[in-house]
Formats: sequence, structure tokens, C-alpha cells
Amino acid sequence: MSIQLSTQILLWFCAAIASALAIAQYYVFRKKELRLPAACEFDDLEARVDQKRKALDESANELIKAREIIGEATQKQAELTELRDWFHQHKEELVKMESERKQQEALRAQLQILRDEKQATAAEIERLKTSFNAELASLRSEKETVLAELEGIQREKAAELANVTNLATQRANLLAEIAQTKSDLKDTKQELQDRNLERNILQNELNLKSADLKRVEELLETTGKMQEIGKKKLEEIIAKTDAEKRRLVEMETSHHALVQQCERLKVEIGDLQKWKETLLAMLNRLQAEVDRMDPQAATEDRYRDLWEPLQFPTLSLARAALPENEALTETEAYFKSHDLIYPKRVLHAFHTALKTADLSPLTVLAGISGTGKSLLPKRYAEAMGIHQVTLAVQPRWDSPQDLFGFFNHLEKRFKATELARAMVQFEQHNRDDWALPKGWNHGRQDGMLLVLLDEMNLARVEYYFSEFLSRLETRRDVNDKDRFDRAKAEILLDMGSLRKDESPIRLYPSRNILFTGTMNEDESTQTLSDKVVDRACVLRFGRPKQLERRVAQSKAKTPREEGLALKHWMAWCQNRLPASDLQKLNDWIGNLNDGMDTLGKPFAHRVHQAIISYAANYPRIQGSEHLKLALADQIEQRILPKLRGIELEGNEDGLRKVEKIIEAADDGPLLNAFRRGMDSRSGTFLWRGLDRGEG
Repeated sequence: MSIQLSTQILLWFCAAIASALAIAQYYVFRKKELRLPAACEFDDLEARVDQKRKALDESANELIKAREIIGEATQKQAELTELRDWFHQHKEELVKMESERKQQEALRAQLQILRDEKQATAAEIERLKTSFNAELASLRSEKETVLAELEGIQREKAAELANVTNLATQRANLLAEIAQTKSDLKDTKQELQDRNLERNILQNELNLKSADLKRVEELLETTGKMQEIGKKKLEEIIAKTDAEKRRLVEMETSHHALVQQCERLKVEIGDLQKWKETLLAMLNRLQAEVDRMDPQAATEDRYRDLWEPLQFPTLSLARAALPENEALTETEAYFKSHDLIYPKRVLHAFHTALKTADLSPLTVLAGISGTGKSLLPKRYAEAMGIHQVTLAVQPRWDSPQDLFGFFNHLEKRFKATELARAMVQFEQHNRDDWALPKGWNHGRQDGMLLVLLDEMNLARVEYYFSEFLSRLETRRDVNDKDRFDRAKAEILLDMGSLRKDESPIRLYPSRNILFTGTMNEDESTQTLSDKVVDRACVLRFGRPKQLERRVAQSKAKTPREEGLALKHWMAWCQNRLPASDLQKLNDWIGNLNDGMDTLGKPFAHRVHQAIISYAANYPRIQGSEHLKLALADQIEQRILPKLRGIELEGNEDGLRKVEKIIEAADDGPLLNAFRRGMDSRSGTFLWRGLDRGEG
């Protein structure tokens, strides 16, 4: 727009200059006339005067127009000056526009080159198309010739294929008969498996015969001598087919007989079913009358689900106690025979955590899925001779009834869980007060039971397990020989309305029942509260440093046939720390608590006593510093889970104190895992556990 305006101004300026030149020419012409000879001055004077007058009038008009143009030119000159100033101000923009114009010209040139190439390519394509059409016409001609030859060959084979067509028709009929036979023999499938197998074999033979016929046809095309051989082969196949057909007819006859027999059996079964329903109705009526007449029988029926025993393997209790280290060595060998490689630190940590059940009644195995958390307690129980029961936690669990069961008021029966039924069998104190059915002899009170809560954090642990966890913690302060003091730690089952002379069912969790649980750490699970962490040993399974395929052993060991007795287990739990070790451990625990206090996460007497109990129960292994190993385990299990989410900024002193205790425990993998948690990019401490296989 600015360039067009500048062009108009220049045109106006040129017009003004042209007018000025016209005026100058007029004055030069006047001077020439004044210099003419005197003799000519009066020739045609009047005409010349008129002419000059007209010329003067025209010149005057032109002069007026020139003046107007000069005025306009002056005005345009001022506007041009303004535009020139504007042009200088927008010179960079004009330069940029000029650069863009040059780029557009370059693009146009490239586009033109591409167009030229496209035209050349189109010409080449047209040439190739012409060549292809010529070749295609030639191929079509050859195709017509080949088709003509094939038609002749097919006409020659028509007679030979007629026999094959008849054979295929017979085969189709046979297959239809076989399909009908399969449909009719649906109810007697087990009895006719051998016959169906024969039909399959026959079908395979027919397929093979079809392949043989094709090969015969090929041989007939190449040589006349082979034609006779093919005919003989075909006759043999037809003969075999006829034999198979006769065989199928015999099978069909047998099938009809079986079908008739099945129909008779169905009628008899229907009659027996009706008679059974009649007897059950009579039995229910009689049972109801018996219940009304016998309150004791009604009571037994109400508790029937609770008295139903779980089926455990038959384990005869060992008479002599096996040394603890020897039992751990055999357990480690049992793991390896089942293609499970747990580091010795993990096995010892799990074993020690179970031994400290008085102070830490729950052992939790946490981490990502697929690290062997569920297999560890199962294989441990098998190797140690401990009975086990697994409870799959459901997301809907929200009360202790989900653990032990509830009273169904519609059925007037207690619906017991596997945990309640197992605790009935392992009960040591209250069984004599129960109205057990006659002949009930499923007690296992002298053995050991391991309860596994699988994926325990699918629901809030505080909702369904917190009350029971408090009962387990209370049992260390009660006298289990005193029934009134023992009631503080007992579980009271909901049995509905009781008679005046009837007592509720109480379950006491003795030391012969151990509790462990697994939890996957993902978006579908709940985290553990500090209350649960303080009362539990949390073994966290980190991501494996290396993923490898285990080589299966040639022969896996069988589970232990001798059961672990409670008295032998308690003998393993009688360890005490020497005074020097106790003083050293107390110093470490004090410094550790100072660091936790700086971080706003101090612990109290419960955690202090739990750490000492864990160290006292840690297996004594020759050549290892069990005190440092126990301290490192407890830092991993109890302390570091509490630090998750702590802001790194401003808490450097407290974290450094905890780091010094880990350094004192001389546990390299734990120290590396702790430092990785401090290097979190989120600005908070992240604890993901560690793989004990790395060191």
C-alpha cells in the first residue's frame, strides 16, 4: 500500500515538471517571433493576433493548471517527505518483506523445478504404461493359449475324476453320519471316546487317501504305465472305504442300543431324583421336630459351620527339638529345590520377625508384585512343619466379622471363616467350655499355625484388623491360665441371642498361631498407618537388580513330615542379649531416636523394646555380627517406612543422624537404598525397599 502511494506521488511530480517545460517552450517561441523581419510584421496581422490571443488564452489556462499542479506538487512534496520519513521508519519491515519476496521467488523456482520433474516423471510413467500394456497383451495371449490347453487336459481328466467325486460323496455321507452319531452320543461321550477316536482315524485315512489320489492323478498325467497302478490303488482305497463303511454301520447299531439304554437310565434317574427330594423333605421335617424337642441339637446346628474342621496335612509332632540353625539350613535347601532363591538375610529376617510375635504380632511382606512375597511364608511353613491357612483379603472388608464370621439371623446359624475354624482347632484353653459335636477330635493345640493375609491392604487394615491386632498385643501382659485375665485378649464371636445357661464362644490367640500378610504397593492398595507399622515388622521387597530365569531343580523336596511343636518353637524364643551387647544396642537406638525426633517422627517404649527383642531372637551364626544385622533389619522394617514423604529441605540434620546409624550397622545395600531415597527429584524422601540379592 505504501509503495503504490509513493508511485502516485512521483507521477504527480513528473506532471508538474512537464507543465513547467511547456511554459518554458512557450516563452522561447515568443522570443523567436519578436526577432522576425519588419516586413513580415504586418502580414496577416489580424489573423496572427487572433491566433496569438488564442495561444495566450491557452497558455494562461495551462499556466493556471500548472500553478495548480505546482501547488499540488508542493503539497505532495510535503506528503512525500512524510512518506519518506515513514519509509525510513519502516525500512526494516520493507527489507523483511523483500527477503520474504526473495524466498517466495526461490520457492517458486523450486516449485517450477518440481513441476518439470513431475512432467518428466509423467512422461516416463506413460512410456512404462505403454510398455506394460504391450507386455500385458502378450501375457493375455499366452494365458488364452494355456487356458485352451488346460481345458483339453480337464476334459481328459473328467472321466478319472468321476470316480474320485463318487468317493468324495461317500466320504461326505460318512462325515454326516459321524456328525449325527456325535450329536446322538453327547450324553454318553465317555463311553464312546474310543469310537470317536476311530472315526477321527478314519477321517485322517480318508484325507490321506485323497492325497494319494492327487498323487495318482499327477502320475497319470506323466506316464501311461502309472495309470494302471493308480487304478489298482483306487480300487484298494474303495475296498477299504467299503470296509470302514460296514464298520460304521455296526457302530451305528451299537450306538442305537446304547441310546435306548441311556433313555431307560434317564427315566430311572428321574424317578430316583424325585424319591430323593421326597426323602429330603421328610428329613427336614423330622430334623425340625428334633430341634424343637432337643435344644442341644439346635445349638449344635447353629455352630455347625464353626465346628467344621479344616483339612490340614497329617503332621506328627517331632519328639526332639531340631537345632534352630539346622532348621534354617534345611529351609534354605527346601527353597532352592522349589526354584526359589531368597537371600539368607531375608529368610533370617522373616524367621526372627515371627519369633518376636509378643511385641510385633504381625509380619508384613510389602513390595511390587511378582517378587515372591506370598511364596515365602507358604514354603517356610512347609519346610518347618507348620500348618498354614491363607485368607484372600477383599476390598469390601471393613470389620472383624470379615476375619472371623457373623451370625446369619435368617438361617439362625453362625457363618464361620477359615480363620475361625482353624483357631477352633488350635485353641488351647476354651475348648472344654464349648458344646462340641460328639466324636469331634480335630484338636491341634500342640502344633503351630501360620495365618497368611494375602494382599491385606486391598482394604483398610485399620478397619478389619486393628481391633484384633490390639488383642494380639495385649496377650503378652495377661496370665493365660486365669480365664478372667485371659478374656482381655480373647475374641468374642457374635452368636446372636443366647439362652440363659449358654456362654458365648471365645477364641484365644495363643503363641501357637503366627500372623503374616502380603501387600502390593500400587494404585489399587491402601498404605499402612503408623499404628500398624509400630506393631509390625515390615519386610519390603524392592525391584530386583537383575531379572533372570531360574533353572528348575531336578527333584523338589517334599514338605516336612514332622510337625513343629509349640514347646520347641518357644525354646527358640528364649534368647537373651549379653549386657555388653544390650548397652551397645541401647546407644544406637538412642542416637536413632534423636534423629527421628529431629524429623518429627520419634518412637516410644514399644518400638524400643521391639528392636531389642528382635536382636535377642536373631539367629546366632558363626562369623557374622548378628547385632548389626538385627539393627539394620529393624531400621529397614520399622524406621524407614515412617520417613516416606518427609521433605528433604530443612530435614538434612535428622536424615544425617539416621544415615550415621546405618553406617554403624555396616549394611552397604541398606545405605545405598537410603541414599537413593534422599536423592529423590520430588523433594521428598522415597523408600521403595531394596533387593537383598544385591549384596
